[in-house]
Amino acid sequence: MFSAVAWKYASLQYALAMETASGGGSQAAKYIADGLERGKAVIEFPLPMSILTRTLRFVPRALFDRMTVVYAKRKIDRSKLRR
Repeated sequence: MFSAVAWKYASLQYALAMETASGGGSQAAKYIADGLERGKAVIEFPLPMSILTRTLRFVPRALFDRMTVVYAKRKIDRSKLRR
């Protein structure tokens, strides 16, 4: 699992990448600044991605791996998997 600081950093990096790619960098900066002023432990946006990532925390690892194997950059050698 991520530590609180690592999770905050990862969420921030993803959010900045998403907002910058869509051209809303100044809006993202405002949202982050507001969250930091309020002392939030985690600053997450956009909302749909936040809900998705929070929901995926409760999915068993084996099921998550099967759902995301099609998105893997490298092929998984099925003979080396523990069962």
